[in-house]
Amino acid sequence: MGSPVETDVDVLVVGAGPVGLTLANELARRSGITLRIVDAKDAQSKYSKAMAVQSRSLEIYDDLGIAQEAEEKGFIMDGVILYGGKGRMLPITINSKTNNSTPYPGVLIFPQSDNEELLAKALKCRESGNKGVEYNTKLVSFEKKEGYIEAKLQDTKTMKDSVVRTKYIVGTDGAHSVVRHELKLPFYGKKYEEEFVLVDCEVESDDDPQHPFHKETNAFTYLHDQLFVKFPYGDGTYRIMLTRPKEQEGTDCTLNQVQKIADSVLPVKVTLKNPTWISVFRLHSRAVDKYGDDERVFLAGDAAHIHSPVGGQGMNTGIQDAYNLGWKLAMVIKNQASEKLLKTYNEERHPVGAQLIQTTDRWFTAMASQGWAFDLLKTILFSGFGKAFIAPLLGTEMPKQVSMLKVAYPKSSLCMSVLSPYTLGKPSLSAGQRFPYLKGLKVKGGNSVSTHDILRGTHFSFFFIASKEKDLDQVTDTISVLNPLVEGGPGVAMSLLLLADKLTPPSFPTEQLKSYEVEDKEAFKRNFGITSGCVLVRPDGYVGYIEASGQKSKLAAYIKLYQ
Repeated sequence: MGSPVETDVDVLVVGAGPVGLTLANELARRSGITLRIVDAKDAQSKYSKAMAVQSRSLEIYDDLGIAQEAEEKGFIMDGVILYGGKGRMLPITINSKTNNSTPYPGVLIFPQSDNEELLAKALKCRESGNKGVEYNTKLVSFEKKEGYIEAKLQDTKTMKDSVVRTKYIVGTDGAHSVVRHELKLPFYGKKYEEEFVLVDCEVESDDDPQHPFHKETNAFTYLHDQLFVKFPYGDGTYRIMLTRPKEQEGTDCTLNQVQKIADSVLPVKVTLKNPTWISVFRLHSRAVDKYGDDERVFLAGDAAHIHSPVGGQGMNTGIQDAYNLGWKLAMVIKNQASEKLLKTYNEERHPVGAQLIQTTDRWFTAMASQGWAFDLLKTILFSGFGKAFIAPLLGTEMPKQVSMLKVAYPKSSLCMSVLSPYTLGKPSLSAGQRFPYLKGLKVKGGNSVSTHDILRGTHFSFFFIASKEKDLDQVTDTISVLNPLVEGGPGVAMSLLLLADKLTPPSFPTEQLKSYEVEDKEAFKRNFGITSGCVLVRPDGYVGYIEASGQKSKLAAYIKLYQ
C-alpha cells in the first residue's frame, strides 16, 4: 500500500439543507477534521418546506447545543381538528406531557428555513476552520481515485470550474441529487396520482374568530371528498396543503382557486391573503437500494429517500441519517476506527428509510382514500364513541408514534446484547435501541442529572450498574477493557449507577468514574430491564453493548469491532 494522498479536505458535504448542516456540525465540533459544505443555491432557502421537528431530532439538537433556541423560536402543536363535513367534527387535544421518555415531548413547529438558519449559525460558531456554507457552488461531477476523490465544482455566478480533492463525499443534495446520479444509483419507487397545492399565507376569520379552527396552535384536517390540511406557524400565518380538482391539474395555481376550495370545505368562512409561497407538486415515494458505496461516497436525507409528508418524518429522518453517519466518519478520519465502520451506516439507516416509506405510504393512502371502508372509519371517528374514547387515545398516542424515539438498529453488526436467555418476554433494553432518558441520577453531595446530560458530547458513554456489593468487585477490571476507546478513541464518559442504598463505590479517580445514586429505582428497572451489569452507549445515543451480570462478558470482543 502506498503512502496516504494529501487531500484538500476530509469531507465534502454537497447540499446545505438541515441534513447537510447537521452533518457539518457533527464533524466540525470534533477537532482535526476539515470539511467544505457547498450548495448550488445563491442563499439559504426562504421557504418553509418541512415544518415539524420531532422529539428524537430535538434530542440531537440538544447534543449540538441548539435545542433551547429551537424551542424558543418554535412552538408545540397542542391540537388537531378532524372535520368530516357539516356536523362532523372531532377536536383532539395533544397530550404530549404524559410522555416522560424524552426531555422533548410533543411536535415542535419550526419550519425548515428556520432550522437551516439555526444550524448554519451554529456551524459558523464552531472552531474548526470551516468556511461555513459556500453558496453558488455546484457539484458538477466527481471521480474516485486511489485513496481520494477528485470533485469538480462550479461557481454558478462566474461559471468557473475548480477541483477539490477530498477523502469523502456526502450527498445531502435532495431528491434530484447530483451525487446519487454520479453513483448511478436508481431511485426506485412511484409517483402518486394526485396533484397537490401548497400555500403559505395568512388566514383571516370572516364570521367566528373563536372557532377552534382559528386557534394558532391547532392543526386542521378535512376528511371527506378531498384532502385539505392547515398547519399553524404561530405567527398568524399558516401552511395549507390540498389535493387539486382534476380539471385544474397541469396548470398554475392561484390563491383565488384555493379560496374557492376553502369556501366549499371549511366549517367557517375565512379569507386567505398575502401568500408568500404557492407551489404545485406531485408526491413521490422513492428510495435507493444502498446509501452510497459504503467506502467513500454516501447519501443522506432526500438524496436517499423521499415520501409523503404525513407525520412530519422526512426532514427528521434525514437529520438522523446525518447524525448516524457523522460520528462514524469522524472516528475513521481520526484513525480511531477502521473503515469497515462506515459500512454500518447503510446497514443501519437503509432499513429505517425503507420502513418509513411503507408507513407514510399507508398513512397517506388512508387519509386520501375514498370508499365504503373510509366512510365506515369516519362514521366511527365522528361518533360519540370516537369523541369519548378515540380522540383521547389519539391525543396521547400520536406524539409518541411520530416522535421517532423507537427507531432502532436491532440487526446491526455494531450492536451486541449479552443478556440472560431465561428472561421471560422481550427485554426492556437491548443493543441497537436508543438509550433511555431517565432523570434523578444524584451525585453524592451534588445535584441530580439525567442520562442525557451524561450522553451529551462526542464521546462513548459507559454505565456500570450495581445493586449489591458483589457487583462492585468487577468495576476496575471491566473499565480497563475500555482502554482502546479511552486512549485511542473519542473518549468514554464512565458512570457507576447505584441501585441500592449504602453501596460504597470502589476507589477510582473521580474524573474517570462518576458515581450516581438512582432516585427512581422502579422507573430504572422498567426502562433498563437489568439491575446489575453494564451498558456501552455509542456517540449517537444508541446502545452498542449491553451485558447482564452473571453472563460471560463479550465487551472486549465488541470493542474490537471498531478496530
